[in-house]
Amino acid sequence: MAKFDGVKEAKKLYERLFDADRVIWTGQYVTDLEKVLDDLDIGVIRADFSKEFNNIDRIRNNNVSGFLFKNKGKHTIFMNTNTSESAKRQRFTLAHEIGHFCLGHSEDNDTYFRPRDINSSSGKDEYEVSANAFAAELLVPEKLIKNLYEVGQSTKLLSEIFNVSEDVIKHRIKNLELR
Repeated sequence: MAKFDGVKEAKKLYERLFDADRVIWTGQYVTDLEKVLDDLDIGVIRADFSKEFNNIDRIRNNNVSGFLFKNKGKHTIFMNTNTSESAKRQRFTLAHEIGHFCLGHSEDNDTYFRPRDINSSSGKDEYEVSANAFAAELLVPEKLIKNLYEVGQSTKLLSEIFNVSEDVIKHRIKNLELR
């Protein structure tokens, strides 16, 4: 089960790449996902999935935001540009796919893709739950949100500070039992 500890893996990655105390001091709270991608040697391709993957039913027909692909040992995250999702939601998707990579979810397959279904949205799919936990910790590190929440910052302001949706902030507050 340790393989799926998204929070632990995200904390290790964040601590290796960023100095949380410096972040607090400078006020630059937004996690630089480009730095993360460069460090992990993961490429990103943004494409309109309805056009680029119109012959692959499981991608075209499942409202896919992104997926992790491995070819000859090189990982690439494909992000769907044909979506109504906000830039903040797309950042979460990118961090979620980085989570799949860091948690080893693509080790056995060339393409890591799970269509949205009742299990993925219900919190029963441990791969998706752990990738979500990873993304939440990477984008909104526990140490940083605790620091800001304890001084009374609103969820709306925290959303702007971390460049994530208010829903992500509300879930972090709930999951970290800050209320």
